[in-house]
Parts: sequence; structure tokens; C-alpha cells
Amino acid sequence: MAIRHGPKGAIPTLRGWIDPKTGELLKSQLFTQEQLDAYNGVQMIAEPAPVIEPEPEQEMELIVDVEPELIEEEPAPKPKKKKKKRSITNLFG
Repeated sequence: MAIRHGPKGAIPTLRGWIDPKTGELLKSQLFTQEQLDAYNGVQMIAEPAPVIEPEPEQEMELIVDVEPELIEEEPAPKPKKKKKKRSITNLFG
């Protein structure tokens, strides 16, 4: 079954007809992916592309050549000072 014309300026989706500018659903209607592909002029691929698997990488050993005494740690950041809450006072009291 082919998709017939819907609301003016609307485009069909799996949910129904939507406004392309706002994304608002104008008319709820179920379409299959095949119907949408036919409406949009999408051609089916006759044969799927072959899947090429990447070659496995060789395992490498990690060598750490740094003495722990030479590593300098960054000082921890100082905590921020808390601001004191100011009480709101009345002009007359």
C-alpha cells in the first residue's frame, strides 16, 4: 500500500505525519519502513557490503621506567571560603 498525501507540508515518519519545522505530530498513522523508503525514493541495496574484520594487534608489554621518589604530586586545591550570610535588616529597626 502506497503512502497517500497527508497534511500540506508534512512529511511521513514511522509515527505518522509531522511538521518538518516544529516536529509536531499532525496526524497519527502507522507506516512501515518499506513504505517510507518507497515514498522517499530510497533504493534497496541488492547485496550487503562484506564485513571486513580488522587484524588483531600484537600484545605489547608496558614498561614503567620511573622511580616513585621522582614523581611529584600536585598539591591539593585549597577549599573555597564560605561566604557569610548577611541578614536583611529593616530601615526602621
